[in-house]
This record gives sequence, structure tokens and C-alpha cells, in this order.
Amino acid sequence: MSETASATYTSAPSGPNFTYSITLNDTGSTQIGTFWFAWDDLPEQNFMTSDPTNVTSPTGWSFFVTNLPGPGFGIEWIAAPGNALAAGQSLTGFGFTSPDTPAMLAGPSQIDSTFQTTSSFVYVNGAFADPGFNFVVQPACFRAGTRIRALRGDVRVEELSEGDDVLTRDGSYREVRWVGHREIDCRGHARPHQVWPVRIRRDAFGPGVPMRDLDLSPDHAVLVDDVLVPAKYLVNGTTIVQVPADVVRYWHVALDRHDVLLAEALPVESYLDTGMTALNADQAARVWEAEGCAPLVMAGPRLAVIRRDLAARAMA
Repeated sequence: MSETASATYTSAPSGPNFTYSITLNDTGSTQIGTFWFAWDDLPEQNFMTSDPTNVTSPTGWSFFVTNLPGPGFGIEWIAAPGNALAAGQSLTGFGFTSPDTPAMLAGPSQIDSTFQTTSSFVYVNGAFADPGFNFVVQPACFRAGTRIRALRGDVRVEELSEGDDVLTRDGSYREVRWVGHREIDCRGHARPHQVWPVRIRRDAFGPGVPMRDLDLSPDHAVLVDDVLVPAKYLVNGTTIVQVPADVVRYWHVALDRHDVLLAEALPVESYLDTGMTALNADQAARVWEAEGCAPLVMAGPRLAVIRRDLAARAMA
């Protein structure tokens, strides 16, 4: 019997650590009695780099932290009899605290680069469920070398530090809360086009915008006409193209709330943790609605006008 599931996680700074909250969604037809996080069984290994603390469980569930011989940690949650998650239902209350940043959890494992750190599996009361229950998270990312407009000048993203002040779209400076990075081996990725950088060529949006070629992750949104559009929807084959890469290092910049900053003079979003998964995009939409700094456009007549204007500018 097969079983499918999805999950979303949110994070919040907690001193030097981050506090994570997870919602498990049973999208299959049978109940779920065991939930593994940051773990893979073939070969058996754990993906978190640090020992999680303050682990919480839903009522009727217990947990233990797994640490096999070798590096890495994971968490297993187990339902007591009569407390398994019913088909079609969701369950909150899974959580933990860790020094591992959201960028680390969202990206390839630093222990096994062929897996996402958040790769996880569910079991149906001890009977093995379908493998491949993987979180798919694509936060806003800048490719290494991108220059961000800061109070101390245009600073390469990898040289930004917590406490730096960066310029936002309203002309004010906001403090950087954290900077993270992840390195992706695109050669081993099942769908490399999902992670190859999108290159926005110099002057694509007008003279000096951007002021140099700018590489963003495909889902990193650009502010155009007061709306945010993920870079992958702006690709036109001339001034905005996707660039194949064997290995790419992406950097994340988070402020105290979602905002627009300047990367190579182009207004683009800062990091927003939507907890997005392939099977639960509606959850990401709700987070964006509540916390996004501008409307997100991914289809429709508004996008068509933006693409038409970009094409006309490219021809000119």
C-alpha cells in the first residue's frame, strides 16, 4: 500500500539558534504513524549537522534524536496507538531548535550533497511507506559575487555580515539579520533547470539596471512595476537567460521582515521563509499573503505586459 505526504516548516530566530515548527500533511489514503526528519534509509544516514534541542511533539506522539555512527542528526516522531495522523488530515506540533540555519535546512545536505537536508520519510504504523517524501524549498538566493547596496557601499553578498545596514526600496537602511549560503552540485540534481541560475544581463530593465550581469536563483523575485516576479518567469532568451552550471553557490540575505533591496542596482526581494513544498504550494501562498512586501505575480495579464515590455526593450 502506498502513502504520500507533504510537510511545511517555518523558522524564527532564537538567540544564536533557530526555532523550527513543522506541519505534517497526510495526502494519501492511509494513516501515518511515524515521521522521520532529515534522514535517509539507503544508505542509512542523518543530515542535520547539529544536535537538535527543545524537540516538541504533537499530543500522543513521542520522539527520539537519531545519530548513527558518523556525522549527522535526525529526528523520528512516533505516534502512540490511536494517535496516528488520519488520511487527508494535517498535524502541527512537530518542532525543534537548532543552530542549523534555514538556508542549510533548505539546501543540499552538507553531509551528503545528493540529498536535501530536509529529506524525510513517513511510515504507516511500522509498514514502510513510499520513499521520496522530500521537502522542496527554493528560497530567494543570490549567486556568489553579487553586489548588494549597503551603507558601507556595494558589498559582495558573501562579504555581508549580520548587523550590516542595506538600502531598501523606500530609501531607508535596514539591518541584516542573517546571511546563509548553500552549494548545489547541479550535475547530480534530478531536475537541474530548477536550480540553474537565471542571468539578468546588464541594462535589461533600463540603463544601469542592473549595472552588471546579475545571477539569481530561479525563484528569486524581481520588483517590476510594484509587483514581484520570480526570475524564471522573466526569461526571454536574450536579456534574461538561464545559465547551465555544474556547481553553483547561492547566498541568502534576511532582514527583520521581507523587503526589497538593491542587487547590482536592480530591486529584488530579500529572503522570505515560506516553507514551500512541491505538494503544498497553497501554504506558501498564505505565508506570502501575510508577510510578502509586494504582490507576487507568476501568471496572467500583468506578467504578459511585463514580458512584452522586456522584449521591446531587448529589441531596442
